[in-house]
Amino acid sequence: MMSIDLSQAVFTTKYVLEGQSSMVHVSHDKNCDWQFFGKEQNITEENARVISLGEILKINPSVKQILRIRPNRKLCKK
Repeated sequence: MMSIDLSQAVFTTKYVLEGQSSMVHVSHDKNCDWQFFGKEQNITEENARVISLGEILKINPSVKQILRIRPNRKLCKK
């Protein structure tokens, strides 16, 4: 069973953090980095945020169900 490091840094946006957008795109890239994005496209550095995995779970506890996906995978919610 894979252990979950709640202090791991993850990428998201100010829109997800401020509750302006729900998470619809989740990526676990080949470097084992997690990305949690909303419906917005063309996110700039100004709108990007780095927070802990634990903070993402506070925003959306259901994310815990997908943390087993292997690196180099993406999930999209329609």
